Amino acid sequence: MTPNDTAYEALAELISIGVGRAAEVLNSMLGSHVRLSAPALRVLSPTDLAGALATKGEGSLSAVEMDFSGEFSGSAELVFASQDAGKLVDCITAGIVLPGGEDRESIRAGTLCEVGNIVINAILGTIANEIHAELQYSVPIYLQGRPEALLRDASIGAGVILLVNTRFQVESIEVDGDIVVFLSLESFGNLEAALGCFING
Repeated sequence: MTPNDTAYEALAELISIGVGRAAEVLNSMLGSHVRLSAPALRVLSPTDLAGALATKGEGSLSAVEMDFSGEFSGSAELVFASQDAGKLVDCITAGIVLPGGEDRESIRAGTLCEVGNIVINAILGTIANEIHAELQYSVPIYLQGRPEALLRDASIGAGVILLVNTRFQVESIEVDGDIVVFLSLESFGNLEAALGCFING
């Protein structure tokens, strides 16, 4: 199941606005220039997703996952190749002195959770605000592993998957990140209907 052309264009536009808002928040939080490229949106079936992400890095992924519920419900993940996630964290935390007893992995997880929280909230929040829907969000959690392990639980019950490719540019580095949104067929239908009302004013 895929959105009609008009709904697809509206959804892509709202996601692009959300990505821009996420960049503004990250700029303010980090005190350095963060740029997120215009995202590319694809609609996939659950069986196509692992293949789409299998080319990232050497198969090990780092992700931040958040559930959301409301007029449309599901799960969203911000996914990086683990090597790229490390580069992003190193850039963001450069010059930060680690508190006593806090290891590098804890810093990595906490930093990526904060970035994922900002990006996912900005994208879903923009969509929800424009179509006048209310969403509630879970606390973000950090995941690491191979694509099939990371995506198995989130894929259960998902009839439609939105894959948003974007590029994070911070200082001198560029890393690719994917935002994956898992929706049931019912939730996707609700979203598409709401987008239709949005398009028609």
